Amino acid sequence: MKTSVVSAAAIAFGLTLSACNSISYTPYTFEQLRAADYTLPSDVRKVVVSSCAQINVADSTYYNTSPSYNAERMQYANYMPAFVSAVLADKLNQSSYLQAEIDAQYHTYDSLLSNAATICNTHNADAMLIVTNCNYSGYVAMPNEEDVVMISAMQTNLQFVTPQGQTRSFETQHDTLTWLLNEENKFPPYKEIYYSIAEQTGIHIAIQIVPSWETRKRAIIGTSTRALADATNWTLANEWDKAKDIWASVAQNGTSTDKVCATIDLGLYYERIDDVHEAAMWFSKALDLIEQESKNVTVQSLKPSVEMLFRRSVDRQYEKILLDKQMSN
Repeated sequence: MKTSVVSAAAIAFGLTLSACNSISYTPYTFEQLRAADYTLPSDVRKVVVSSCAQINVADSTYYNTSPSYNAERMQYANYMPAFVSAVLADKLNQSSYLQAEIDAQYHTYDSLLSNAATICNTHNADAMLIVTNCNYSGYVAMPNEEDVVMISAMQTNLQFVTPQGQTRSFETQHDTLTWLLNEENKFPPYKEIYYSIAEQTGIHIAIQIVPSWETRKRAIIGTSTRALADATNWTLANEWDKAKDIWASVAQNGTSTDKVCATIDLGLYYERIDDVHEAAMWFSKALDLIEQESKNVTVQSLKPSVEMLFRRSVDRQYEKILLDKQMSN
C-alpha cells in the first residue's frame, strides 16, 4: 500500500471541510483495491476480445470541404472500435486477474455468435467480450464568454458471450473528453482525439470487469495541541502506528474538540489499512461526540465530512464482500 503527503489542493477531492482557525488539515493519499462493477463467472480465466461494431460518427469539429480529407478522417474513425478492443485486452492482461487475446477474424455479430466455440477453442479461452456498438460525437462549445472547448464523446456497448453463444449485455459505457485550444489556437489533430477517446473507453471498460487500484484522498485533522501536532508529524514520517497511539490517548483524555479530531483520525487510520469495521466504529463514535457538542461551531463544521466518511466505510464493507468473491474466482 502506498501512502504519500500531497498538496493542499487534494483536500477538494477528499474531505471538504469548513475553514476554521483552530483546526488544521494535512492531506494524504492511499491506494485501495476496488471491486469490479461486474463479477464474471468463476470459471472464466481468459477471454477473447473482438469487435463487430460499425462506428457511427457525428463530428462537427473538423469541417473541411476536401473529399479526400473527410474520407481519410472517416477511415481513421472506423478504427475506433478496434482501438477500444486493443486497449481493453491490454488492460485486462496488465491486471493479472484476467487474460485476454484479440481476435479480428470475424466481423459480424452473427458470425461471432455462431463461431463462439471455435473462437474460444482457438485461443484456449473461456468466453468472449464483444464490442457491439460505438457512437462518437464531437462538437465545439463555449462554456463561458472567454473559453472555446471541443467536446468528444463516445457511447460503447459490450457483450459477454459464452462458447455456447449465450450473451449478457453490459450497461452502455459513456465517455467524454474536453479539449482546449493549444498555443497555436488550434485543437489537437483528429487522430489524437479519436485515439484518446477510444483509449479512455477501453480503460474504463476494463475497470468495470476486473478489480483495480484507486487513489483515495483524505486529510488528517489536527489542532494546535502538542499531542495532535506530534501525531500529524508521525504521519508525515509514515509512522502511522505511533500516530495512532497518540490519537487513542487524546480520544480518552483530550479536550472536547481534540477528542473529536482524534476520534476522526482513528477512523482514518483504520480506513487506510482497510479495516472497515473499525473505521466505521470510530467514525460513528466521532458523530456521537459531535452531536454532544451542538454549540461548538468548530466541532459542528466537521459533521458533513464525518458523515461522508461513515457512509463510505459502510459501503466499503459490502464492496469488500464482493471483492473477496472476485479475488477468489
